[in-house]
Amino acid sequence: MQKLISKLFDGKQILILGFGKEGKSTYEYLTRFIDNERLSIADANENAISEEIKLKHKTFCGENYNENLKNFDLIIKSPGIPEKHIENISVEKITSQTDLFLRKYYTQTIGITGTKGKSTTSSLIHHILKQDGHNSILAGNIGIPIFSQLDKIDDNTIIVLELSAHQLNHINIAPKISILLNIYEEHLDHFGNFENYINAKCKIFEKQKNNSILITDRNIEKIDYRLEDYKGDIIFLNDESIEIQGDLQGEHNKKNIAAVKEVAQIFNIEEDKIDNSIISFKSLDHRLEFVGNFFGIKFYNDSISTIPEAAIAAFETIKDVDTVILGGYDRGINYNKLCRFIANSDIRNIILMGEAGKRIEKILKEKWDTEAIFVDNLEKAVEVAFKETEVGKSCVLSPAASSYDAFKNFEERGNFFKDYIRKYKG
Repeated sequence: MQKLISKLFDGKQILILGFGKEGKSTYEYLTRFIDNERLSIADANENAISEEIKLKHKTFCGENYNENLKNFDLIIKSPGIPEKHIENISVEKITSQTDLFLRKYYTQTIGITGTKGKSTTSSLIHHILKQDGHNSILAGNIGIPIFSQLDKIDDNTIIVLELSAHQLNHINIAPKISILLNIYEEHLDHFGNFENYINAKCKIFEKQKNNSILITDRNIEKIDYRLEDYKGDIIFLNDESIEIQGDLQGEHNKKNIAAVKEVAQIFNIEEDKIDNSIISFKSLDHRLEFVGNFFGIKFYNDSISTIPEAAIAAFETIKDVDTVILGGYDRGINYNKLCRFIANSDIRNIILMGEAGKRIEKILKEKWDTEAIFVDNLEKAVEVAFKETEVGKSCVLSPAASSYDAFKNFEERGNFFKDYIRKYKG
């Protein structure tokens, strides 16, 4: 890896654009062999870069952090940087940690993307491979920067890489085995429109080499024409015979399990071993996570839900939902389908918050003559849920919106929800 990067970076002025978790891991790796004077850092957050690093490198912070991009030969973009912040820069100058990694290790990588289900699918693939004795590493969008795992990789390592649209948008080579689970409206604030988001997602197969494998759902209508020129092997998911077992509940998980089984079969793992690994798999936090029974009410944390389709899947899976908590940061997603579902369901209490909640409230009232309860924050939402939910039934946090208006991420939102429920005294 070092040899490839050294050759690619030779004599160039390099900028790490974005200094969050991934940007920091890029920095830690590059400083092993890149001179300080050739490496600069930019981040909108004034406090993201330490004073020690500022003394060693040229840094750009604050509102105008991206004004000097044209002065660099190569920009390593972090996923959180909106595309509009680099719109005037030649694409040849833009790379990313994911792009650099795949240039070296694409043949050893299983890449998983989709608007929903990618973390569960990635984690389950990793679990099954490990159970079968393979040297497997899980990294990527799941919260583990792949550069932080480089020292663990050898020629026999299988890299299971969860990939967001942000990470895919600037790759030149895609994983040899790629999985595209689904595509729904998401991250419109980052990509500008749905078409740009689709374009980014589809790079997981459009950038594959000819001898690659794509595992995907035949029902993703938006990609039909893009598959016409595909040169590798396509495996379309078939979940008709899939049985839900272990921790993975809900019809939506059937497609995830079907994708996992296809990968396991590529590695010649026996069917009974696959099933035993699925049964032993522990589902991830914040994904229809059962918080507990408190004062006779069952609470579920589905904070990972940032789109309407995820919320609908949650409410369909939990059969006795009496109260739902929705809303958060508004990214301009269409909520008509979700509102129609709720208005025609047995859900009695609809608790809303944030700008997305205001829009959902308006749609419910104007189109479905359905009343909702709007609250200022998640703390108040929990208090209302305790008061209004019928004993013996369930309350589900499945926001169908981003958390960024009030929380750092969906994990922080979910943890706050769980903590406040446990502390509630009535």
